[in-house]
Amino acid sequence: MRAMNFLSLISNLKSLSRLVGTKPSSSPSPSGRRDRLSLWERIELRETLSALTFTVAICFAATNSRAEEAPFSSATISGLGARNIGSAAMSGRISAIAGVKEPSGKITLFVGAASGGIWKSDDGGTRFRPVFDEQAVQSIGAIAIDPKNSRNIWVGSGESWTRNSVSIGDGIYKSSDGGETWTNAGLPKSERIAQIVV
Repeated sequence: MRAMNFLSLISNLKSLSRLVGTKPSSSPSPSGRRDRLSLWERIELRETLSALTFTVAICFAATNSRAEEAPFSSATISGLGARNIGSAAMSGRISAIAGVKEPSGKITLFVGAASGGIWKSDDGGTRFRPVFDEQAVQSIGAIAIDPKNSRNIWVGSGESWTRNSVSIGDGIYKSSDGGETWTNAGLPKSERIAQIVV
């Protein structure tokens, strides 16, 4: 059945190819329409036919190879576990950002996610790494860097934009080593901290 459909399609392509092979003419027929294609129309149609023939041949080959493959079963993927591969989840949005130009000239950035903790970049945003994963909460509402000492980072937990996928926080956190370690500095029942002024 598939072979017959394929042969029928090839036959139709050959008929179109004969039309492409005719000489160009711009004179209309007695019915008022042109019987032949212009040179540019023939070139475009020839390119389209070449691409279509190639596509049909690939599809036909793929269809035949599928018939020979073993049937798919759940055992094929039974050992794979689910994992997050990006910020496609509803809580993948950025809720806070802070940065500082270090004396060495490099730019350090801290980015807080609505439900993904804090991410630090030491190279101006080219690469990021998580630095808040060990804390009890991952919802971030604010980040502030001490203007007198860029090693002191303050973070307010709990995203301030209340919505169906929001998480609450458990206070304010401080790091004295540029975000490598954190301590909860208070306000455990605040739930949401939207701004910090240092």
